[in-house]
Amino acid sequence: ITLKSGVTLAVDETAGANSLQNGGTETAPSVNGVQTLGQATVLYTDLVSDSMVAGSDEEASRTYQLVIKGGDGTASGYMTPDGTQSIVLVNNGGVIEGHVASNTGALAFTVELNSSGDATLTQYLAVQHDPNSTNDQLSAAMSTGVLELQTTVVDKDDDSLTTAVDLGSVIRFEDDGPSGTITLKSGVTLAVDETAGANSLQNGGTETAPSVNGVQTLGQATV
Repeated sequence: ITLKSGVTLAVDETAGANSLQNGGTETAPSVNGVQTLGQATVLYTDLVSDSMVAGSDEEASRTYQLVIKGGDGTASGYMTPDGTQSIVLVNNGGVIEGHVASNTGALAFTVELNSSGDATLTQYLAVQHDPNSTNDQLSAAMSTGVLELQTTVVDKDDDSLTTAVDLGSVIRFEDDGPSGTITLKSGVTLAVDETAGANSLQNGGTETAPSVNGVQTLGQATV
């Protein structure tokens, strides 16, 4: 099996369901009572080219699994947004989990396969994008070779063949960043009365008339 050219398995860490830069779409479901940042699936047939055949003994089974090369606790290559903690990989019953700092740290993301080999990426916590360039940049891939997708074909004579691709090389996280605007509220004013002393103001506020650095003010008000 080989990865198809240009394919990525990506989610956008901006909260809610978003359109993705790879042309795909994501959802943002709650999983086991925890709100995700995003979840996306790539079909096996869109992900890899598979030329595996069983031969004359005919196919008995075809299975798919994810394997962490290096075992539980292997660094994924991703960091927390501030760059202080590594996200490590843990195999939890076939689901690959990315945990912050240790095997039992906060859950940052998961990668899993269904029985057809379709791959799903789910993000729970943001990751670092370095060097930072835009609010919507793509992350790098996982460290080379740390996460494999393996396909195994077994024939009716119980012979088997397993081949693999570097699934981590196609995983991406789209960045999030500050958003929003500020606008003046309707009718608001910041006003003082130049009549000497503290006065009631036309906007309903009040002022004082302090001495500032030895100089007597006509009025001072705060909004």
